[in-house]
Amino acid sequence: MGRRNIGNRIGLLILFLCCINLCAAAQNDTFAKRLGCSTELMAEGFGDNHSFMSLEVNAIYKISPCFSLFVPVGFSELMYNKKTEKNYDNAARCGVGVRVNHRFASKDEIAASVSGLSTIGKADSNYGQIRIMGEYIMLSALMYGIKVGVGVEYLSAYKNSSFYDGFYPVVSIGIVL
Repeated sequence: MGRRNIGNRIGLLILFLCCINLCAAAQNDTFAKRLGCSTELMAEGFGDNHSFMSLEVNAIYKISPCFSLFVPVGFSELMYNKKTEKNYDNAARCGVGVRVNHRFASKDEIAASVSGLSTIGKADSNYGQIRIMGEYIMLSALMYGIKVGVGVEYLSAYKNSSFYDGFYPVVSIGIVL
């Protein structure tokens, strides 16, 4: 995937968000009130052959109180085949996702999200990823909340390799702003 292709996708996403902002302006809302951010530490794929530890930052745009879009950007460390000399790989990932949530009277939330990510840059193995998560967000009186999640993801290597292909469990903990 070339830089031009990534630039086109980012440009289309920005154009889409600007169009949504025009709709929000018509409803007398401000763009800044709809923006948010979260940071998560994830453990993925608890297997003998390979497992991941990832740190992700999500830029969030709230379309409505119950629906939002987000752009996850992350760094992942892969541990695999512990019998070889080099048994790790680092990868940067970027993607897009949607999130549906329900806020309780106590201001806590439950949410479901779906995201698609892809490795960017050079790594030993590049892959695509689809993740489905269930999340519980405990909002505090301050400006942040604590998020915990469980889910499943599907990884698929770009080259003809069955090493990554498959479903893996995911657990996460993070902070929502």
